[in-house]
Amino acid sequence: MATVATVRLDQMSPYGQSVGLFVRSCAAATLGDMATAEAALKPLEALGADGRANLFWARLCRDDLDGAAALLIERLKDPLERGKALLILQDKPALPFASDHDRMLDRRAAALRARPDIVAAVARSAGSSPTAPRTSGRPRPDPVDAVGGLTPKSGAGDA
Repeated sequence: MATVATVRLDQMSPYGQSVGLFVRSCAAATLGDMATAEAALKPLEALGADGRANLFWARLCRDDLDGAAALLIERLKDPLERGKALLILQDKPALPFASDHDRMLDRRAAALRARPDIVAAVARSAGSSPTAPRTSGRPRPDPVDAVGGLTPKSGAGDA
């Protein structure tokens, strides 16, 4: 923690500050100093979008699955953040050189993936696209039908 404490956040970009605060929070949590870990979260939260990803990982590192889930659900609702959130939720094999800390985060991420609120949020986001948002409850027209061509419901003999 002595090395982490020497990091000068005032000389960093907002994203750099978020990385430093994540490291401070996670290192403290790993060492059992939850007060220091919690204290690093407040300024991390204040960074907003610049700290969103590192706030998620800091919460996961602290074993705050409820807080991590809430952040992930918000990212799944945002068309511009959804892809990044889905990447976090991918079940991928452990790296052969993963540390104990990496494996711990992987276990917590697996627990997060299994949560009913996360499963439901992923299901709600399925089929959403940042490039073609749905604006009504009506089904999208078949692309061929939209230009006056054949649709799966009408065959060539129907013409």
